[in-house]
Amino acid sequence: MTRAELLRAVVAAHERGDRLAAERLGERWPRGYTGRGDRIVGGGDCRLRERTCTTKLRRPRTPVEVLLEPKALDAIDRSACWETGVDGLETGGGLFGINTGEQVLVTYASGPGRQAKRRSDSIVFSTDALRYYDTEPAVTLVGCWHSHPAGGGAPSDYGASEGDITSWRAGLSLMRGDSWQPHYLGLIVTGEHGWAKPTIHGWILDRNDNLEAATLRAL
Repeated sequence: MTRAELLRAVVAAHERGDRLAAERLGERWPRGYTGRGDRIVGGGDCRLRERTCTTKLRRPRTPVEVLLEPKALDAIDRSACWETGVDGLETGGGLFGINTGEQVLVTYASGPGRQAKRRSDSIVFSTDALRYYDTEPAVTLVGCWHSHPAGGGAPSDYGASEGDITSWRAGLSLMRGDSWQPHYLGLIVTGEHGWAKPTIHGWILDRNDNLEAATLRAL
């Protein structure tokens, strides 16, 4: 079974509700994959919206597809609703999964961590937010997510010295050891339709400093 076929099998298992089969298939992912899998197209969750990047960093090519497993999506929804939705401060955390180049499978999303510094316009995660203690060797840090209490779904700092894109650049530099990962995934969560059903916007920053919108799909 090729890697592209394996990813399709994982997605199919999720769609038919067979979580055990999906987990068993996930255990077969090789570590250090450098290829680019086939693009998977299909339906999506109405809460997940694709936004066109308006900055000059955008590249005209097929968007990277981000696949969100239920437990990762639930963790983001719950944290955004009960933290940002209650106190109006940013929240977020790490994103963990498998990056194949054209697709990113997100299997787990963490919270901001016990020592996080949360403000209305910024957040600093504590170190435990970017650590994943699962024993599955193929799962690794693929990016981060955070909320925008009053802002839109675009990165907050294009052209500025601090903010979302600067943080994503720093995050990508920390993943240099995993050279098979071609880019960094940033998810921005907004409450434009209410924090009970937050909206998720996906962005990809690659190693050439190119920024583009991603296509999001809930499994």
